[in-house]
Amino acid sequence: MEVKGLPKLIDSFKLFVEKRLIREKVCEKCNKANSVVRRVEISELPNVLLIPLKRFVKNKDTQKLEKINSRLEFPMELNLTQFMKKIANVIPEYFKYELLGTIVHSGYA
Repeated sequence: MEVKGLPKLIDSFKLFVEKRLIREKVCEKCNKANSVVRRVEISELPNVLLIPLKRFVKNKDTQKLEKINSRLEFPMELNLTQFMKKIANVIPEYFKYELLGTIVHSGYA
């Protein structure tokens, strides 16, 4: 999940499912430009949700990885209902997760 410039984990989820224009493509038959849009829809959730955070970005000038040290807030309870593909006959608890722990790595890999 992207975290750069985002204050909260929920903002990372919003960015993850956001529609994005990938490119314009010209149709070979009609010669008209068409937009190619990418959108992520979550259709299933695991019993235990692990969320890897993208804490490093490549600096285009130096070609080196730089660590993102900004603060990221995450809730004790995470409700993913708004990010899910519409699913019928599912109890609301299916979309909720309770924070059990975090892993903070220090040092070098």
